Amino acid sequence: MSDSDHSHGAVAPSGSPVRLPWAHLGLITLIFLACAAGRIGNADAAIMLEQSRSILEGKLSIAVEGHAAVGVGGLRYSQYGILTSVLWIPFVLAGRLLHLLGAPLGREGCEEFVVSFCAPLVMSGIFVALADVWRRLGADRQSMIRGIWILGLGSMLWSYANFPSSDAIMAAALLMTLREWLIRRDGRSEWIAGFWLGIALLSRKQAAVIAPVIILLWVIWRMKEAGSHPFRAGMSSAFTFAASLLPPLVVLLWYNWARFGSPFVERYPNSELQPITLESWTRAVAGLWISATSGLLWYAAPVVAGAVLGARRLLVRSPFLLVAIGLVVASQVAFVACLPYWMGGTAVGPRLLLFAAVLLAIPLGTLPHRLRIGSSCALWLAFGVGLVVTVPCVLTDPLPVHFRSELEGWQRNTLLVRNDELRVVLGLDQRPEQYSQHPIQTHRPFQAPNLWWAQIIRELGDRKRPQPAPDRSVR
Repeated sequence: MSDSDHSHGAVAPSGSPVRLPWAHLGLITLIFLACAAGRIGNADAAIMLEQSRSILEGKLSIAVEGHAAVGVGGLRYSQYGILTSVLWIPFVLAGRLLHLLGAPLGREGCEEFVVSFCAPLVMSGIFVALADVWRRLGADRQSMIRGIWILGLGSMLWSYANFPSSDAIMAAALLMTLREWLIRRDGRSEWIAGFWLGIALLSRKQAAVIAPVIILLWVIWRMKEAGSHPFRAGMSSAFTFAASLLPPLVVLLWYNWARFGSPFVERYPNSELQPITLESWTRAVAGLWISATSGLLWYAAPVVAGAVLGARRLLVRSPFLLVAIGLVVASQVAFVACLPYWMGGTAVGPRLLLFAAVLLAIPLGTLPHRLRIGSSCALWLAFGVGLVVTVPCVLTDPLPVHFRSELEGWQRNTLLVRNDELRVVLGLDQRPEQYSQHPIQTHRPFQAPNLWWAQIIRELGDRKRPQPAPDRSVR
């Protein structure tokens, strides 16, 4: 199939004989499920989980101190989008059922255990959507299979199947928005794309900076395609987007009012903006691409390689997608670099650009199964780099890695610190004596791989020997 066959947007007809490789998608899903953490290991997710519990009790305030925002009545409220907490409610209820059936984790432990499986399921959905986008761009079955395994094992997408967060939900919604361009449902595309943008907005406020870029480009492209009536087509597209986004915007404004007393107030504790200089901004931009802490070139190496190698083919097959991906990623790198927490906090890689890694994976699907030797070597070399970086990210909790880096004054390469932690959780080494009384040594979940079944084995082993009182200072 030549590039010339795909010059007008949606390239795969609805009756395309190419089917999604469901067996491979199912297998990568099983791997993701096997790599679920089995617990909530970060403060952001803990707050969103507490929000789920509060919603079940008919309130919005939460019983969390410290990191949560102070709002109406001096109570604590989640500063995060409400959608993730709502999506977690069925998992919370399933966790409570597991507790009633006698699981020896306590009620909250059972809730955390079940909720942790939402992350691999969301990531599995992202892979299904990516494969469908690739199919609609004309990818053959072998190319889709290659893409699934290269991304599934060699990029930060695997890491976030192990890390409960709202970032993957926003990434999935943005991917579904761009997928709608390829489907091109007459008269309905803007409605459905607006629905997915609304999902993104309700999951993370970061989407409020991304959505206008996509909508503006979509409207311009509609005008470009309209021929003799470009203004009418553009206005119709814009009004449809506005109408489809009205319900989620109303929910968002109500949520702000209920928490902070005004529809237009957002609060995020401990996030005071710092003066931005050209030097600090440039350093942050470079860090988002090449730093050992948050560089896409390390944590999404095959994604970046596939984007570079597939860009020209994507330009031929769907110019809109190429321009949309380029503008969204470029604008968000520039925006995130302005934030004091651009590194993403205690997480894996550039957490705030997880959605960018998902969108940059789209050009990979345009590459033919048989590549030229230079392109093939570049792609598989990138996969090798990604695999070496990703496996330690999946097996280790990011919190002890952050603690060690912080205690060592951020003098050592984060990738090397994480490899040290990997040796510890695999039982190949011990942490230095200086950490003997630190939570990274006394908190038992940090002593085993960050996988639910490995934690169960560790817990069973702990019960066979006397242990000191558990450290409650770290979740």
